[in-house]
Amino acid sequence: MKEVGQESWLWFIDDQLVEAMLAADPVPEAARKRAAASPELVRAASLQLEGRSEEALRELDSADGESALDGALMAGRIHFDRDEFEQAAGSYRRACGLAPSHPYAHYNLGVCLARLGQWNEAAAAFERAVAVSPERAEAWLGLGVSLLHADHAPGALRAFAECRSLDPESVPAAFGYAVACHLEGKLDEAAALYDALLEYQPEAEEVLNNAAGLAILRKNWDAAEELAGRLCRVNPESRSAVLAQAIAAYHKGDAQRAANLCARLAQSNPESFSDWFNLGVCYQRLGNHAQAAMAYRNALRVRPASAEAKEGLASALESLGDRDELIALLRESAAEKGDAGAWFRLGCSHYDAGEYAESALAFENCLRLEPEHAGASFNLALAYRKLGNRQAAAAAFEQALRIEPGNEDILRALAVTAVESGDATQAERWLSQLGAGAWDVAYNLGLLHENAGSHEAAAACFRRALEENPDCVEALVNLGHALMGMGAESEARESWQRAIEQRPELARTYFSPAG
Repeated sequence: MKEVGQESWLWFIDDQLVEAMLAADPVPEAARKRAAASPELVRAASLQLEGRSEEALRELDSADGESALDGALMAGRIHFDRDEFEQAAGSYRRACGLAPSHPYAHYNLGVCLARLGQWNEAAAAFERAVAVSPERAEAWLGLGVSLLHADHAPGALRAFAECRSLDPESVPAAFGYAVACHLEGKLDEAAALYDALLEYQPEAEEVLNNAAGLAILRKNWDAAEELAGRLCRVNPESRSAVLAQAIAAYHKGDAQRAANLCARLAQSNPESFSDWFNLGVCYQRLGNHAQAAMAYRNALRVRPASAEAKEGLASALESLGDRDELIALLRESAAEKGDAGAWFRLGCSHYDAGEYAESALAFENCLRLEPEHAGASFNLALAYRKLGNRQAAAAAFEQALRIEPGNEDILRALAVTAVESGDATQAERWLSQLGAGAWDVAYNLGLLHENAGSHEAAAACFRRALEENPDCVEALVNLGHALMGMGAESEARESWQRAIEQRPELARTYFSPAG
């Protein structure tokens, strides 16, 4: 089942928390007192109190000299209150330029940039804010949130730790620290923090969401199911909760429940690739290949180039025996992006259908794209062997063995091919590298030696076959022939006697009077 990556689960902060912790600071009291010396600031303040903010901003445009800093700060606050965060950021940038060590300007700039979703820039502003005022917990908090959104979890971890040291009761800082731990793989610490937060706020949706995602990451399916259930009760529309329940059910062996939940997700959002893909996986687990194919087709409708969805559909079509659609799908996949995997699967499909020339061509294409694909080399050799090209088969088997040295299946195939080609020397070479379980190869090589009149070599092969399979009557009989050829008549008759004991009807062949 396709499980969403941990970053997709995490909620860094919800809108309410953003509002609470990233509110711009008001213009300081000292600045308001200084404003009385500037007619522009006095008029702007009066106009703002009357709700005439546009006129107030025009007045502030003319503030200069000693009034320029306070004018920029006031303009920033007015723009912020009007949700004009781009303009507010511009005003605070001016303030920062006028007073690089101002205790509020950098912080407020960071707030505006965060509201704009410009997280890297916001982090830079908060970095300057904590440099100016390292004692301000909210500046460290803003830095942590910005770094999380900027995918810099290590820095966020440090920032949240600083914030917590300054304000140990800060729930947002504890949550942010938990998220950073989660992202950094400090899963036990993150889990403990989520548990503590849920004791304080049992229905905190963002914490339940993250805790469920963490339980899935830790493969704690019971905990994931319990947390997802709680999340569903808090927010019955939570897709994260339903997905967590589906993943937990799937891994607990209840594929039918998982399929029902994934179907619910897919129906509620038909353009979700992952929901359709997961539904296909669940149906495949249930053995419902027709429904799996339907789900994978929908996944491909949303994301036509998805290799994993094509792979899933191909598997379902194989199970359904729908060879025409399967071949068309694999050819399309192979041709589109030079997909070695699609060429490999196409080769397998042709081979299973007895289309060995087409199979060989597909495996050759696979190897052009992925020369170290041992499976393609091995299967290409099988196709060559079916086509009667044993020399090419041997070369392909040897290539597969170079990629996977010591592979018993490849060594066996090489030995068998050598026997079929009548090359006893090569067959001996490969047989010598095979472990137990190659009695049939040894037996067939013995026949090859016997037919060539190499009685001693034949006897050695038959004896090896009998060591591994003492009940092989054919090996006993042919060992007798080899021994007779060597002039060891008594040993030959002993071998035949053992064969007769296992299969009495052979007595008529070997010991009945002639004529």
